[in-house]
Amino acid sequence: MNNKKPTPPRSSYKTIERAIVGVIVLLLFGLAIYWSYRSYRLVSQGTVVQATCTKVETRTSGTGTNRRSRTTYSISYPVEGRGNMQGTINGEFTGLRQGGTIEVLYDPRDPTFVQANRFWSLWGWSIIIGGITLTMGSILLRPKRKQAVEQIALSPQPTPSPSQREFEAKKSPCSPLTWIALGTVAVLLLGGVAWGFVRNQAAHAFPIRAIDISPDGTKIVSASTGDDFAEVVLWDLEEKRKVAKLAAGEGGAIWVRFLNGSGSAALMHCLLKSDSSYGITPGQLVLLDLETGRELASRSTQGYLTKTVVLPKSDRVVVLSWDSIELLQTDLQPITTLSSGSDLQFQAAAVDSDEKILAVSGKDQVYVWDLETQTPLPSLTAEGTRFDKLAISRDGDWIATTIDSNSIDQTQFPVQLWNRKNPKDEVRTIMFEHEISHLAFVPGDPDRLLIVSGRDRLTSQTTLYSLAGEHQETLHSGTTAVDTIALSADGTDLLLNFKRAGGAELWDLSANSATQVWNKQPFPLENVIFSPDASSLIGSRDQSTLRVLDTSSTTQEFEGVGYHRPFWVWPVGTSAAGVLFFLCVLQLSKLADGKTREKREAIIDQVTARLGWEQSSSISVEALPDFEFLKQRAGGHFEFAVVGPSLDREILMGWFMWTTRSNDRDRTHREFCFIYPDTDSKLPDLYIFPEDLVAKITALAGWQDIDLDRTESLRKFSIKHVLRSSQPDRAADVITDQFAEFLCEHPGWSIESLDGSLLLSWKNVISFNYSRSRQRDPQSIIGLQQEAESIAGLLFGIR
Repeated sequence: MNNKKPTPPRSSYKTIERAIVGVIVLLLFGLAIYWSYRSYRLVSQGTVVQATCTKVETRTSGTGTNRRSRTTYSISYPVEGRGNMQGTINGEFTGLRQGGTIEVLYDPRDPTFVQANRFWSLWGWSIIIGGITLTMGSILLRPKRKQAVEQIALSPQPTPSPSQREFEAKKSPCSPLTWIALGTVAVLLLGGVAWGFVRNQAAHAFPIRAIDISPDGTKIVSASTGDDFAEVVLWDLEEKRKVAKLAAGEGGAIWVRFLNGSGSAALMHCLLKSDSSYGITPGQLVLLDLETGRELASRSTQGYLTKTVVLPKSDRVVVLSWDSIELLQTDLQPITTLSSGSDLQFQAAAVDSDEKILAVSGKDQVYVWDLETQTPLPSLTAEGTRFDKLAISRDGDWIATTIDSNSIDQTQFPVQLWNRKNPKDEVRTIMFEHEISHLAFVPGDPDRLLIVSGRDRLTSQTTLYSLAGEHQETLHSGTTAVDTIALSADGTDLLLNFKRAGGAELWDLSANSATQVWNKQPFPLENVIFSPDASSLIGSRDQSTLRVLDTSSTTQEFEGVGYHRPFWVWPVGTSAAGVLFFLCVLQLSKLADGKTREKREAIIDQVTARLGWEQSSSISVEALPDFEFLKQRAGGHFEFAVVGPSLDREILMGWFMWTTRSNDRDRTHREFCFIYPDTDSKLPDLYIFPEDLVAKITALAGWQDIDLDRTESLRKFSIKHVLRSSQPDRAADVITDQFAEFLCEHPGWSIESLDGSLLLSWKNVISFNYSRSRQRDPQSIIGLQQEAESIAGLLFGIR
């Protein structure tokens, strides 16, 4: 018991463990930056519109106290140049019901990205992740406490106890927890490096958005959308290889076209970042030299760039924006502005086969120009409407257009046929029950109009009509919507692509019959086009892989493999992230425990220095009497212990630590206690502790509780404390009025005398009348030591 050894130097956390926490903080910091950037971009560049709630879905999971509900609101909101779009928002929006309205923000570059224009909807995740990052970062970067030189000099340094050595072993970088953490970090880091390498080596690292084939059918150009640039790849179909890859433009590509028969130049249409002053997405045209991989010229528009039409016969380009129509040379130099104004809402443009007549749909009318003289021609006018989709016959005499009411309550969708040569003739109208998705004149037969209507889970039809507005043939009808169509140059072949259903149909329009029907493979293909001779289909698969298929046999002629996320990425990545999160929680707990331990150690160092006592690590719990205190805390040990003189006797004081298990979790408890191993007195065996509700119940059940009523002080003592003893008479003699009054004035003490030893323990007292917490600073612990000494003196008869 008297073996006193120097205190071990306060250990610091291993560098490797701090590095793990640093990696976690960096990952969380990156995630917080990402969410903040998304929200900032939406707030600064997004467009605010009123959305209409079309459906409210509430999903409930769990039962009882674990019951959780998640509400999803389906909304319809107007997008400039694209009509109404459907989307969803999550959260709890009081008062929002089906048919109600809510203000939302959407990204003009990606109108499908929409959020409620509410603070927590926009910034909630950023604040939560940022708060976690700051908390972990503050723990990681908190400077270590420096001990004063004089305190170190006054503090003897005993050797570590077995429990301390066990604690240090748990902090070893070679522990299983550390290796699991390192392995998880390695999986994430190596996975990230491999992911970057695969994406860099792939033909396309981003989803393909546009494809075109050269007039001679020997080259293909494909463009994909990066974050703030477009990725363009040139392919040689004859040699079946990638020729060149370049990054161009300042935004994502949505359209690309060859400008000449040799396939050496291409024009690309990009969407730039939103202009914050107007809240719209400006466009950019980029001229590319595909042979040298250089960007020759670019031209940006002030407004939303809705349509670009290349006129290869006359080497000109028609550029259609929201409020203007420009005619450019192929080097993007301006020729003239055909029209400009405000709120014209130009939607679509079409040119006849001779490139003489230009038709443009917009607000209130369909505009027509003579491209040779660059003069306007008679237009089709309808006040209070907005003309949307547009098609023009090969000879330029007939124009077909749809009307968009911009209302979710629209129940009829008209297609108007206008004979431009005879403007006095009545405009022919064909009515449909569902929205028109595609409109085109059949190239090989100018007297037929192809119309596709409907969308998923609604009746979808693909029909042929004559110029007289008479129904000729229904090619497809069902609840599976046609997402895209492709017409061959001669108009004999038509591809109906069912992207959502995963199939396609190839039709021979000369015989009005389906020649190929694919239920799944190799479809769905996106951005599908025919080769000039209609012998091949070109499209993108798995977002970034280019595929060329033979239309007759459906065999794959060529595949330009792009980046495709392997199936195991999400499971492995999610599992690794989950393990890392779990280890992060453990590490935070360990850090907090370590910091608390360091704080307690610093307190003991200061107490030792002030009292002039010594620290000891050789205290054996087994050598102490079988106190009730120790039996209730089986398996415990002294975390820190200090030995010194008190009342001409030796006293031991310190934190006693033990562990309990509840709900499959270990919980660590600590209680400050004082022990006089040899009291050199004839105290009876007794046990005194504060009376609580449990003690009252056990007393009713027959457990011993000696009540003293000789004086008023003793009666108050008996009300507040439980007294147990195998020698009741002797115990009653020991409890004096002065002792009783002192314990009533200083609550929280438990006292136990056994086999000539005395144990006093104290824990925080919190009640309606009294509140004390005195284990958190050296002065308070010295005050506890003085109280313990006073209690022991009263028991020993020392006044």
